[in-house]
This record gives sequence, C-alpha cells and structure tokens, in this order.
Amino acid sequence: MLHQVNEELSIGEDAFVWFSSLIPLAADVVNAQFTFETLTAPTANDRFLKEMNKYAIHLISAFAYFFETPTGVEFSKNEFILHVEGTSWTHRVVRHIRTTSWPGRFTLTNQALYFEASGVMSYETAVKIDLSRADADQVKPTSTGPWGAPLFDKAIAYETSELSEPLVIEFPEMTSSTRRDHWLTLIKEVILLHRFILKFDIQNPIQAWEIHARSILGIFRLHAARELLRISSLSPANFLIFLLYEELPKGDYVMTELSNTIKQKTSLRPCSANSILKG
Repeated sequence: MLHQVNEELSIGEDAFVWFSSLIPLAADVVNAQFTFETLTAPTANDRFLKEMNKYAIHLISAFAYFFETPTGVEFSKNEFILHVEGTSWTHRVVRHIRTTSWPGRFTLTNQALYFEASGVMSYETAVKIDLSRADADQVKPTSTGPWGAPLFDKAIAYETSELSEPLVIEFPEMTSSTRRDHWLTLIKEVILLHRFILKFDIQNPIQAWEIHARSILGIFRLHAARELLRISSLSPANFLIFLLYEELPKGDYVMTELSNTIKQKTSLRPCSANSILKG
C-alpha cells in the first residue's frame, strides 16, 4: 500500500508483488520479492515510487530498442533479440579461432547465439548456435591472449556439436570482466528456459510461448535495472526466474509449481507476459 516515508510516497513489497501477479510488467510474480529488494536497496526501501517511474522509462526503452537481424538469418516465429554487442555504438566483441582473432557482432535471442565477423563494408553471414538443443549447456568462462596464451579472463567458450571446436568470444575491457559475466548470465538463462520446457514436457504452443515471454521480460527488466542502478554489485538472478531458482535451495519445487500453473493455461489471456510482449 502507498504510505508516507520522509514526506515522499513509497510502495510496499506486498503491494508490488500483488501488482506483479496482475500485470507482469515491472516484475514476475515468481521473483517479484527479489526484484523489489534489488530495486529498493539503494534507497533502503524508501522513495521507491519515485524511482519506479525511472525504472518504467528504462523498461520501455528496452522494449522499443531496435536491433538488426543477423546477416543471412531468418528468425523463427517468436524469436526476439535480447542483447547485442560489437556494433559501432556498443562495446567491441572478438571471436578467437586458434591463434587468429575476428572482431564482429554478437547477438543473443531466446533461441540462439549469432556471431557475424566484420567485413570491409558489412558483416559476413552469421554463425548460429542453437540454444534450444538438449545438450546446450556447455558454456563457461575462459581466458584468451596473443597466440592463444590464456592471459585475459574476459571471454566465454561454448562447446557444441554444431562446430568442430568451441566458440570462443572475448569481451575486451580495461579492468573487470563485467561484460563477460553479464553475457554468461543471459546465455545461461536462455539455456535454462529451454531445459525447463524439455524437462516438464511443455508441448502446447501457447504454454511454451508464455514461458518464453516470461523469461524475455525478465531479461528486459534486468537491462532496465542496470541502466537505473548503475552498480556492479547488482544480482542479475533476482530478475531472471530460471537462473534464480537454479541457484536457490528447493528451487526445483518452485519450478514444478510453475510448470503446473503454466499447463493450466490453454488460451491467450490479457495482461499475461505473452500479451505484454506482443502488445
């Protein structure tokens, strides 16, 4: 409920969770408590209503941001771009193949990873890594350097039978490995999304897409929170339902209950994650 705190309007955790159960825009009811705690931590749970307006602006920007489809790729139905780097207005991305390095554009969707090597005037045809495969779980941090020497701990390696050797992508930055860690987090969330669908045998297209939509919205919320809070200590799992309950004790019980709830949905509903994402 709304109340006065230091002469400024705020909102309580219970009200935030309740509202998220009705309209899953600011948070998903499954992890709304964790989202609320993260968003209100800088102000000690005070003045949240004021900050909520800024959060909403960043969230709308995440929805509206336009990214180009990777070169030579035709997206599948309901495939959404979740994150891109390596463009002229974002940070540099480099693919390492043995002792050679190729700068390019790296794209994550709710279905796959795409890397496009930079050409003279445009990008080359994208290499696609399917994240919906049952064996899509071999992503890990790794180090790169000149002539293959493991000097800089700022890369990821993804092992897949689709390629003859691991896909190694570096996210160069001067000091920390924040960018690499952020990409690892997002990729793991997408992998866990598909693992959830396979584990609980969700075959109904409406139910499967609702799960996709809830995960996609979680990633957009994380982008918005990073823009709002601007702190490196932000816990991304508090916005990502599958990663959160992969880490929490007894998280498998929550996932089982979520699957039971999803399987009760047999038609599209207003104010669902699906309807919010597709407008």
